Amino acid sequence: MIRWRIIAGALLLGAFLSLANGVNGESTNAVPANVVFVPLPTACSVAKHPVLPVLYVGLDTGGSTNLVTYRLNADGSLIADSKRLRDDYFSPDGKTPSFSHSLKRVAVDADKRILYLAAYPTTANSVTTYTNTNNQEFAAVALDDAGQPAQQLQRFRTDITGQQGLVNIRFDPNFARLWIAYYSTFCWIDLGADGLPDSPKTQYIHQFWFWQYVPEWRRFFFTRPDSGLCILKLPADGATPEFWQAAFAVTGSSWAGDINVSAHHRKAYVSTSIADKELSIYQLDEEGRLIGVPRTFALGSTTFMRCDFKAMKVYALGRDGLRTLRLGDDGWPVGAPQFFPCDWGYLYDAFLDEATGKLYVACTKPLTQ
Repeated sequence: MIRWRIIAGALLLGAFLSLANGVNGESTNAVPANVVFVPLPTACSVAKHPVLPVLYVGLDTGGSTNLVTYRLNADGSLIADSKRLRDDYFSPDGKTPSFSHSLKRVAVDADKRILYLAAYPTTANSVTTYTNTNNQEFAAVALDDAGQPAQQLQRFRTDITGQQGLVNIRFDPNFARLWIAYYSTFCWIDLGADGLPDSPKTQYIHQFWFWQYVPEWRRFFFTRPDSGLCILKLPADGATPEFWQAAFAVTGSSWAGDINVSAHHRKAYVSTSIADKELSIYQLDEEGRLIGVPRTFALGSTTFMRCDFKAMKVYALGRDGLRTLRLGDDGWPVGAPQFFPCDWGYLYDAFLDEATGKLYVACTKPLTQ
């Protein structure tokens, strides 16, 4: 039986605790040394191999060849001369250019050595693209021993049609599924023993954009476009939640809708667009369930939020620059954010690697360090 426990945040506004210590705090012009700018102004997505020192960068060039790889040093820095423009893995024969697209997302199955690519068609009429073409918007690519793309395994598309708009994809080793978020549909494709989909048919549950699975609790933590938080426990072989708990955002929305969960500190960190309350921290119990109402903190304008629980820092990337917020031993913020102004143009993506502490940033004005 599904357990429904809803915390109606809109009714508990007066109970919210806010620490508005000044969103800029201490300001400096020096970008932190751990920030790595992807030196490609057309980069629109960035991901790292979970184990190997390889960075995958998706491009938005207006063409059809949009995957670049970099090898990384031991400290996570880019090896500049290792840049390689990869093949057009959406081409039916490997030679004929495929449809014009931006490579929106990249996901990796390290165990089966598969790279999943998600392309977003660049066309004046996306309805036509999704309903009246044979474009295959997903590709599975084999990886070699060094984590480099080797050959196309399969091109595929889902049964989702219409003007949806791709938001995110992710592979989680705890499930034999490729998770996909469209603008109004969160869904997944079941994968076979070879890591490839047997059917374009999807299963879906709601409109979620960003999520994190916490294996210790066997729970998913989702955010909606309105920054609302939902906690679901899904069976490994089904779509009906065994547990569902939700906390609705008071107001505002966050297009990034980032969420980071720390099982150690029993907290969920969610970004919002509510002025002076851009960070909501939800307290969780020992089983990963919501308890009480969130505390809110000022971060300033935030497009992407990334948490490094190894270094105990929150990174907030906004249009005017980068803010870092230190976390105490209990997981709660300490002091005001430190502000680093950056003119990086349009922010496309950011990836944090806790193993090296590097924050990889894809933007239209990549800075040199």
